Amino acid sequence: MKVLQVIPTLNLAGAERMCENLSVELTRQGIEVVVVSLFSYHTPISNRLEHEGVKVIFLNKRPGLDLRMIVALTKVMKRERPDVLHTHIHVMQYAVPAAILAGVKKRVHTVHNVADKEATPGKQKFNYFFYHKCNVIPVALSEEIKQTITKRYNVNENDIPVIFNGIDLSKCIIKKSYNASSESFNILNIARLAEQKNHRMLLHVMKELKNQWPSVRLSIIGNGFLKNEIISEINQLNINDMVELLGVKDNVYQYLSQADMFILPSLYEGMPMTLIEAMGSALPIVTTNVGGIPTMIENEKEGLLVNPNGQELLDAILKLKDENSRRTMGQNARNKALKKFSAEQMAKAYINIYR
Repeated sequence: MKVLQVIPTLNLAGAERMCENLSVELTRQGIEVVVVSLFSYHTPISNRLEHEGVKVIFLNKRPGLDLRMIVALTKVMKRERPDVLHTHIHVMQYAVPAAILAGVKKRVHTVHNVADKEATPGKQKFNYFFYHKCNVIPVALSEEIKQTITKRYNVNENDIPVIFNGIDLSKCIIKKSYNASSESFNILNIARLAEQKNHRMLLHVMKELKNQWPSVRLSIIGNGFLKNEIISEINQLNINDMVELLGVKDNVYQYLSQADMFILPSLYEGMPMTLIEAMGSALPIVTTNVGGIPTMIENEKEGLLVNPNGQELLDAILKLKDENSRRTMGQNARNKALKKFSAEQMAKAYINIYR
């Protein structure tokens, strides 16, 4: 079996890392995989894929609508002759017509976010057509995401498989000690600097913590359009001594191992890869009760779930001052990751759909 994965770029973000993890694990399970990046950005992910023996093709897409991609993808499919097309994020408007022209009959699309946020309204119209007329199978990351697909696209629930994201858990550096330093308590956030990730609320909570828990420090890994605004907010709140922007990091596991808590206060989500990485590293977690997150984290068990509300977030952080609570939740998170969120389990589930 041969699978063609198509994605806009291979930048260091959640859907891209899921594509990487899936492609590598499929290869390990004997499936031939070719990954197509519409844009010609060589990245740490593309380098890792090639190191693992996965073929990566770059198509040099122009910004905006670029109908040349239909022709380019058709040529790729006729040359590579895949059995399955698997798309991610907003590429279906190019990849599905190409699959039809090239005769690739099995077509799968992973919905990486709540359905009404995954694509623009215009692209959602294309998606509706592809799901209903072009035999594209939408895959949901959780039952919650499945419900949004049914609601937005009127697809029968029975036609929407649910497959959890997964990672190579052997890469995690498992936390052993939960005895935080008296000089600094380190909170880690890994997320794009975008409205969805709700950094502004997090920064205002840090301002409140400055008086209540002076030793708290926040490190943010990620980049995005809001970087300058976030830097300005940090300066205005006078929390420069508490918050550090680390930029994009190729390998986040060393940072996870050094953190005392992981935090993700998103306004909406699919099934965040960073949350799985934190769980696999046995970190206690504070996150919001949105999208597929409640499938991953049971409140008071693997972490604390809150609404996207500053006071609730503040209270949850303060609750995890207790070392025993951090240890119990962190170890529970690791155990749940082993049971539900491995790359091996994810790949096996996709293979069942591909067949």
